[in-house]
Amino acid sequence: KTMDVVIGVADVELKKDKPNGTLGSMVADAMLMKAKQMDAACVIAISNYGGIRIPSLPKGNLTLGKIYELMPFENTLSIVPLSGYYLDTLCQKMARSGGMPISGLTFGINNNKAVNIKINGEALDLSKSYKTCVNSYMASGGDECEFMIALPKQSTTVLIRDAILAFINMQNTNKQSLVIEPIQRITH
Repeated sequence: KTMDVVIGVADVELKKDKPNGTLGSMVADAMLMKAKQMDAACVIAISNYGGIRIPSLPKGNLTLGKIYELMPFENTLSIVPLSGYYLDTLCQKMARSGGMPISGLTFGINNNKAVNIKINGEALDLSKSYKTCVNSYMASGGDECEFMIALPKQSTTVLIRDAILAFINMQNTNKQSLVIEPIQRITH
């Protein structure tokens, strides 16, 4: 019965897709919202594509059970300060794989290379550091992110699933249906 509880409403079907699926965008937006509550300096969120375990969330009522299907793992939020160099490295990895869910970040893909990388509309500066929210799987080197293993990070106990639930709850509190604009965060 607990899993059948309606926790929100989606105006449209949210789909897992590369490079800009609305389902992945929602996950990344939820991660960034929660990360900013813990550290206001966090500016980017990136989720691995494989961590999203269902192809879509249906239009209409969303149940707690659907969110557990979407995010069945116990992955938590990790905030990792990435140098411009490492952020570029991660964007290049994403470009080679066709894209990953992102928030606060945009770039183009040209010949499997990330180009025109921007953080909140500003060009990537290789000399800067960007606090980036990723899941604990990526922070511990998963999904070809081995370079993150040695980096300092702020590990949290906040489950990605709970960040998604908080994001949906925020929409409910504001009497809004869950709408994720199909913004072209990654272009070809």
